Amino acid sequence: MQLIRREEPRVLACDSLTEIAKKEGDIYSIAAALPRETKLVVVTGAGSERISLVAVAKRYNISFDRFDPFAEARASAMVASRGAGFEVVAFGDETLISVSRRRSLGKGGWSQNRYARKIHGHVLVRSRLIAESLDTAGLSYTRQEFRAFGGVSRVVFTAKARREQIPVSNQSSGDVRVIVEGKRLDRISFTPVTKKPGFVIVGFDPGTTLGIAIVDLSGKLLNLRSSRQMSLSDATSFIASIGRPVVIASDVNPMPFSVEKIRRSFHAVPYTPNHDLSVEAKYALTKEDNYANDHERDALSAARAAYQFWSNRFLGIARRIPEGTDLDEVYAGIIQGQSVEQILHGKKRKQGFKDKKSETIEESTDEDSEVSKKHLERIRVLEGVVKDLRTLLQKAHEEAESKDKEISELKGRQRAMQDERYLTLQRDIEIHRRDASIKSLKKRLRAEERNNKKLYKRIKRLQDPSEVNTVGIRCGVISDLSKELVKQYLESPGWQDGLDNGIIYVHTIASWSRTVIAGLQDAGISVLVYGGETKIDPRLLDACCDLSLPLIKCAEFSELRGKIEIGHGTLREDILSAALREWEKTEQRYHTLKKSQEIEDLFTTYKAERELEVRKMK
Repeated sequence: MQLIRREEPRVLACDSLTEIAKKEGDIYSIAAALPRETKLVVVTGAGSERISLVAVAKRYNISFDRFDPFAEARASAMVASRGAGFEVVAFGDETLISVSRRRSLGKGGWSQNRYARKIHGHVLVRSRLIAESLDTAGLSYTRQEFRAFGGVSRVVFTAKARREQIPVSNQSSGDVRVIVEGKRLDRISFTPVTKKPGFVIVGFDPGTTLGIAIVDLSGKLLNLRSSRQMSLSDATSFIASIGRPVVIASDVNPMPFSVEKIRRSFHAVPYTPNHDLSVEAKYALTKEDNYANDHERDALSAARAAYQFWSNRFLGIARRIPEGTDLDEVYAGIIQGQSVEQILHGKKRKQGFKDKKSETIEESTDEDSEVSKKHLERIRVLEGVVKDLRTLLQKAHEEAESKDKEISELKGRQRAMQDERYLTLQRDIEIHRRDASIKSLKKRLRAEERNNKKLYKRIKRLQDPSEVNTVGIRCGVISDLSKELVKQYLESPGWQDGLDNGIIYVHTIASWSRTVIAGLQDAGISVLVYGGETKIDPRLLDACCDLSLPLIKCAEFSELRGKIEIGHGTLREDILSAALREWEKTEQRYHTLKKSQEIEDLFTTYKAERELEVRKMK
């Protein structure tokens, strides 16, 4: 710190704050102890974006022995001198200036009061001088005085400026002490030393959903996003906020007009592949990156392809660049068509070129009157070359027109093949849908056949007067159709012995579900009878009709219920037969209505597909 106060450097550079401060409080102390014009800079970045000193130095073509602390210190200083790193900001935009007495008054004697007035007067005088300095600098401040015997014992200024803008420094002389200290921030922040954004390569995927991928000249992905609401102007502003584009890339050839428009707004170099990138190539280029959708993948693959194209041309350039040169600026200049010499000595070369040109003009002015025959012959030869080049250019235009015509024909054939493929896919989808419908109908048919056999046996038995049992038929009894009670009943031993023809009586159906109804049918239940005055759920009625499981309500058929006990009961068989005949009518009406609805849906689908085919034929 003594060396820093003596030399007063512009920047104190380090590669890690943990090497100079054990805890956050020490950073405040170090920042406050630094000279007013000295900045504390961390060259390896801040937060989660930190990179190694070797990687930072490599960008500026600096190599060093990372096991030599003096070499590391030199590399940190050189990198910081080029504008790299983040400034450590520990104090805010307010500064506290405290003016107080430097000596203690003590117990004193006969002259104690005069001595106190003298010290307090010096504090007041020094505070007035500081106030004049702040007013001269045009700074806004507030002043707080602590009155004492004979003057003031302490004056505190709160200036609305940063510490380095205050024209007052720490002083301790005579009877007065001045302490200048910035107002601490609640948390230390890091500000980039260089506000100028870096050079980047931008991959662009236009369309309804816009995809943008931004990578730097070392291949690091900086930002990747896609949006349906982003306009071209919004995309331009977004790209400019990230960096300075030197290459705008597209994954198709030729470059779309919207991408070309953005490229011209940045005066960037275009990149397009020799032919449209295939899906396999895009996956290969982006296999190490994470993206959310195909639009981000296409934009990122374009940026990666452009980076690979230019990175192959950067090989070996670092050996020709002096140490400490920003390689990104060199690479950007090469992309823009400049040579290494032009990039390194651009201004001198331009100035020299201007001087040389002015001298040439003067010489040509002096010799303009003495143009020789040799010069005239040279002019005639060049005119002939220009004529030949114009003829060659005309032939090139004609060949380009023929190629454009051929491309247009191939695109027409491609569209026809795509339309044919689309129709084939639609036909396959329709066949698959109809096969599934046929399979479902066959399953329903088998269920109907089983139900018909049961009903045929029942009708035959009812037609025989000798077999009519007016006393009752046995049935099982369940309190409700909850999944747990039905499962418990079906798993109970001998549950089938207490019922005839698979008939179940349910007290309430409020807790029904389609899974429970299907499970009862699979278990062999053929008739479901329920009591109570609850109105039936139309969805339950539809489910029972689909599964051909009769659902009988006791309230609609008087004297149907005989004796109902816990676990089993009896029903009047003659009344149950009448209820089943009514159910058959209900089920028949349901299937007739459903069949008509299916036919109407089929006709609507056919009509929509037919209209689509007619529009395509037009």
